[in-house]
Amino acid sequence: MAIYQLPTGTYETRAAFAVRGGSFRDKRHFAATAILVQHPKGDLLIDAGFGSDVAAHVAALPRIQRAPYQTTNTVSEQLDASGYDRSRLLGVLVTHSHWDHVSGLGELQVPIWTNSGELNYAAEDPDGKVFRKVSAGHEIHEYEFNGPPYLGFRRASTCAATAQWSSRSPEVTRPDRWSSS
Repeated sequence: MAIYQLPTGTYETRAAFAVRGGSFRDKRHFAATAILVQHPKGDLLIDAGFGSDVAAHVAALPRIQRAPYQTTNTVSEQLDASGYDRSRLLGVLVTHSHWDHVSGLGELQVPIWTNSGELNYAAEDPDGKVFRKVSAGHEIHEYEFNGPPYLGFRRASTCAATAQWSSRSPEVTRPDRWSSS
């Protein structure tokens, strides 16, 4: 097993948009990075970072949330440049549906894994607009953390469950109220 960092760019945003109690005067710097987990049974990306349409994705945000950003190569470009065998990639696990985590999904023609709460949020909230656009045409699967508390988190899941995701075929889940807007 191996884990690789795939940085796709950086951006600067107001702390008020990033952390509870943050100030509009305080600026914070963030990296938009995907993680490639290589496993003998198949590989998984965690998040997708910035995609080639990041300018349009930032423009889709409310004006007050638009952030200056710098891009590097997209995940798709980095995988191709390294000679990565895309048939090994089982899917992308999305930690949450904000633009800086999902912008690159459109270039990755693999299933998307997300939890039901985040899927509903992306379907209903204006912040889900980029996710709705870049996930169009993808199989979307739900995962849940149903295990016991772990390291202060309310629920956990084991690596064994991760391996099971790749071997089962759940129904594609897309809320009825899903729109492409």
